[in-house]
Amino acid sequence: MVTKRIKVATDFGKLRAIAVKGFKSFRDNCELEVGGLTLLCGRNSAGKSSFLQPALLLKQTYFAPVDMGPLAFGGPNVSFDRAAECLWSGNGKGTPASELNFGFRFGQTFRVHTFSLSTEKRIELEHVRLAQLGASGYVGLIPGKSVAAATIRDFAVPLGISGAIAEKLTVHRNRCDVRLAPPAGDPTFGAFSPGPNLARLLGRWMHVPGLRGNPEREYLATRPQLGNYAGWFHMYTAGYLNLWQKREPAKLAACEADLATMGLASRLSVEEVSDVRVSIRVGRTLNPYTKSGADLVNIADVGFGVGQVLPVVVALQAAGPEDVVHIEQPELHLHPEAQVVMGRLLLAAALRGATVFAETHSIALVRGVQAAVADLEAHQFNADLVRAHWFERDESGATKVTPTPMTAEGMLPDWPEDLTQAAAQADLRFLEASMAHEFRGKR
Repeated sequence: MVTKRIKVATDFGKLRAIAVKGFKSFRDNCELEVGGLTLLCGRNSAGKSSFLQPALLLKQTYFAPVDMGPLAFGGPNVSFDRAAECLWSGNGKGTPASELNFGFRFGQTFRVHTFSLSTEKRIELEHVRLAQLGASGYVGLIPGKSVAAATIRDFAVPLGISGAIAEKLTVHRNRCDVRLAPPAGDPTFGAFSPGPNLARLLGRWMHVPGLRGNPEREYLATRPQLGNYAGWFHMYTAGYLNLWQKREPAKLAACEADLATMGLASRLSVEEVSDVRVSIRVGRTLNPYTKSGADLVNIADVGFGVGQVLPVVVALQAAGPEDVVHIEQPELHLHPEAQVVMGRLLLAAALRGATVFAETHSIALVRGVQAAVADLEAHQFNADLVRAHWFERDESGATKVTPTPMTAEGMLPDWPEDLTQAAAQADLRFLEASMAHEFRGKR
C-alpha cells in the first residue's frame, strides 16, 4: 500500500512589506511597503542600510556552511562582534531593546521572527508568528525551541492542516527558522517550515554591496545556481557573463547595451584563462560596430566606474520575477548622466518582474526613475511599481521613515526637500560668493 504524502502550501506570493523592530536604530516597529522598485533615501547613518540588514543576517544564517545558531553574526553580508550590537541601545536615552523582530509580508500573510537576548548575552530564537493582513492579532505562534505538538494547533487553519495531523507534529529550531516534523517513520507528512517560504526568498536575494571590490585581471569562474546566491552577488558577475557568452548571447548583448547607454563601453567579452578562472574584457570605445576585438582591453585597464557598475548591470539582467536585487549605492563612481540612466535600468528590471531595492544618495538617479515612470504607458503603471522611503533620525537616535509612493506622473508627494535642498543651497552660496567677489573687485 502506497501512502499519499500530504502537501502544505508554502508559497504565499511576492514580498510586499518588511518590518523591523529593536534592531540598531529601529527602536519602534517600522513596517514599509515594498514596490517593484523600492528607493531608500536619507542622510548618512539614517538607517537605510540597517533596514535591510535583518534580511542579510537571516540570509547568511540560512546559507552558512555550519549552524552558527539562530543568527550568524559574522558573515559575508553583514558582521557584528557581539549580539548586543544589533539591539537598539537608546544612545544612553530610554530603555535598551531586549528583542529583535524581523517581519516579512508575502501577499496577505505576515511571517515574523522574534529573537531575544539571553542572560548569557546570546541571541535565542523565541518564536515565529504568522498573521493575516487586516486580522486582529496573530493566527499562530510557534516557539523557537523544541516543544510538544499541542502548541502548534493554531497553525492548522492558515496552513490547511487538520487538528489531528497538527497534534502529531513536533517543533525543532532550523538555524534562524523553525521546522515542523512528523513522528519518526510517519510517511504521510514531510518536515516543513510554516507559512511563506522565507528560505526561498533569501536564496534568491542578490546582494550587491556598496564596495564591489577592485577590478581584477582574473576572476573565479563561478557557476551561478538559481535560488542560491550565497554571499555577495558581485562574486557571480564573471560567471554569469561567461555563461551568457556561451548560451544566452541576448543577455550579454543587453548588458553591452546598458553600458553603452551609460557611456561606459559597448562590448563585453570573457576569456577562460584556466578551468577555474576567467578574464573580463571591455571595449575602450563606444563604437558598437567594432567587431574585430582590437579595442578590447582587460577590465582592470579601464575606468574604475566600469568595474563597479558591471555587477549592478549583470544583477538587473539576471533577475527574474522571483528574485530580489538589493543594491547599495548603484550610482557609485558614475557620472550624473550615467546615474540618470541607472534610474531607468532599475525601473526596467522592476517592470520585468524583479523586486529591486536601491539605497541611494543621488538626486540624478531619483530623477531618472521619475522620468522613466512618467514615460510609461498607462497600462504599465500600478500603485505598487515604485515605493520611495525617506529615512531620518530623531534626537534620541531612533530612525523615522516617511513613505511616499510614486504617482503615474513620476511625482513624489510629501517627499522631504532634503535631497534637492543641498544642491539648491550650494548654488545659492556660489551665486552669493560670486557676486560678493565681483563687488569687491569693483571697489
